[in-house]
Amino acid sequence: MRRETLSREESAMLDKIPEITERLLAPIPRLEDVRTIVRQASTTAPNDPKSMLDARILRVALDFADLEALTGAAASAHDALRLHPQNYDPQVLGALAQLLHVTNVIVELPLSELREGMVVSADVRTKAGLLLVSRGHEVTIGLLGRLENFASSLESKMVLVIARGP
Repeated sequence: MRRETLSREESAMLDKIPEITERLLAPIPRLEDVRTIVRQASTTAPNDPKSMLDARILRVALDFADLEALTGAAASAHDALRLHPQNYDPQVLGALAQLLHVTNVIVELPLSELREGMVVSADVRTKAGLLLVSRGHEVTIGLLGRLENFASSLESKMVLVIARGP
């Protein structure tokens, strides 16, 4: 699967999928709940507590399936989803991790909770854009000291790291 930029026409077609799905399911009796789930999964804010749990599960499942096909590995697909916690229900991602028996998880931690042996999973930059640590770098005592020195000028006070799960 290749990730290419869509043309305007292709984007317009993609934007119509929820509407078309709604029209296809509307005449079928007793599918009201299914229509609601599909609509919410495709149009509602991902972490909206008002959206049905089924819709949040469907969103994770669809994106996970796409990423797994792209990366070829379930753990990599799961890690990619966890890189965007604002897009997915954290409880659904946690349940997926349990199903996959993922032993390493990506978490966002404050500097005070970083530990040796963790691996940085996203670049760490200052507010001015200076790269302090590139993704994939293992956390060492020296790195912890460097981050403490730059703490006041960091772009974010949180760092995404790969940490060993239970």
